[in-house]
Amino acid sequence: MGSYHRRRRQRGLVNPIPIGFETIYIQAVNAPHRQERKITVSEFIEKIKDLKSRVVMKQDAHIRVLKKKPNSKSLGHSARRLNKLASGMQFCHSYLEIGVAQGLTLEQVRVKERVGVDPHPQFDVSQLPKGVSFNQMESDRYFETVNRRTPYDLVFLDGLHVWTQTYKDLINAIHICQPTSMILIDDVVPDDELSAYPDWDAALALKDAAGFTDGRWHGDVFKVILAIERFHPELSFCVIGKRDRSDNPQAIIWFGPGVDPGKLEPASEMQLLEIEKLTYKEVFKEEQLPDVLNLVQEDTGIRLALASRLR
Repeated sequence: MGSYHRRRRQRGLVNPIPIGFETIYIQAVNAPHRQERKITVSEFIEKIKDLKSRVVMKQDAHIRVLKKKPNSKSLGHSARRLNKLASGMQFCHSYLEIGVAQGLTLEQVRVKERVGVDPHPQFDVSQLPKGVSFNQMESDRYFETVNRRTPYDLVFLDGLHVWTQTYKDLINAIHICQPTSMILIDDVVPDDELSAYPDWDAALALKDAAGFTDGRWHGDVFKVILAIERFHPELSFCVIGKRDRSDNPQAIIWFGPGVDPGKLEPASEMQLLEIEKLTYKEVFKEEQLPDVLNLVQEDTGIRLALASRLR
């Protein structure tokens, strides 16, 4: 799950305001639950600039050092689920994480070899724990240059919260996996329509206009699940978490019988365009989670994924 400063460093602060922003802004700023005086557009823009400047100050105030040993008492949702998958796999020696940010997940995963990729890390890359290596670059460049003799056993995708990039990361990651590998994708269930807005700057502005201060942003990553369900029968998946979305639902991806990950083909441009046209309201009708997500309880989904490796 993202934070203001984590997403700012990925998306930058100069993104153009997307088409449709003004309409959604007007709806948000005039939301019924917002009681204070309505602000003008110019006041709103200045307020967002101030928010961003404070984000930068907070981001640059401290550079943390990754912990040498995982602390089982302070695991987040992602690390807890990844460790459950890793411990249930007969062989799990290598782990890849796309989108590392502060390294809070990377440092807590209990796998012998851990590889992180992020163009803007928020930790000291000169002081890495044993078994951890880091690539300060965008994921596209990493996948273009990586030359691994052995595939990854476990992968975590938590990069840009734009579905097209996450889908691209998924396909690229699959090509350096093996049939028994597992992939966990973050942010597949947004909190609401504003959280699902694909541009971070605009989402932040819209949430502020509507009076929300949580800063949670998922983007439109949920569309990756729709693409998998429609165009990739060779992949199996489930979304683990609670129906009320309170525990950051995530998707587990694994391979069907006889699938060669290295030969998996991406969906066509026409197929991807079909997914692109879908909206949050069309998928999450009346704010209900659609059946296509295949939502199950965390332990149930993990058992399901692990059982597939025994077939």
